[in-house]
Amino acid sequence: MTEQALPPSTKPMPPGIAQVLYVLRFLVSYAAHIAMQAEACAVKGDLGPVSIPFCKGIQFDALIIRVCRGLRRALALQEMLQQRAAAGTDIEPVARRQHAHSGGSSKRGQDRDKPPLPERLPSAEEIAAELQRRPIGAIVADICHDIGITPGDLTPRQWNALKAVIITYGGSLLKLFPAMKHRVVAQFENYAADPEHAEIPWMPMMPWTPYAGHGLREMQRARPP
Repeated sequence: MTEQALPPSTKPMPPGIAQVLYVLRFLVSYAAHIAMQAEACAVKGDLGPVSIPFCKGIQFDALIIRVCRGLRRALALQEMLQQRAAAGTDIEPVARRQHAHSGGSSKRGQDRDKPPLPERLPSAEEIAAELQRRPIGAIVADICHDIGITPGDLTPRQWNALKAVIITYGGSLLKLFPAMKHRVVAQFENYAADPEHAEIPWMPMMPWTPYAGHGLREMQRARPP
């Protein structure tokens, strides 16, 4: 029996949704890759190669929960946007919020002393509620944090698209900094242990372009005032 080709859709993909869906596709692919790599490393008894962008000493269960959480968020957001595109409506940019200059907070220091909360996998209902109340850019930034992706894992085109989605739709690039910090620390530790054979640590871990100075300025502009 031969399959009949479905007629092409007459509705064009809204440009904003198309941009976010492009980003979600490579984030989903990266999350699946990290999950497979983590499983292979766990079988060998050494989670080190895959755990670098996560907090030091993270256990296999916690790492898998984080990656699965990011994957669930990405797939749920993908489905929501596809339904919206089918209805013919696009998404709107979110105005950037002004951050107050508080000059530091003692509460922030107290929170730093608290032990980290255990990782948990939210239910489908919790993720659906999150999609309704939070900006798309903030959810995409959380997905990046969950799966431990850094700019250096992306091509220049992917990084530019990801950065645009997060900033345009209400997110913060600061969500990527913990994974970047963990990678930089690991690079310096490896170099200190074996400077003859280890790779020279490279900052700021941006996708390689002829305009490395421009990439550094982009990162500095993304830092909080």
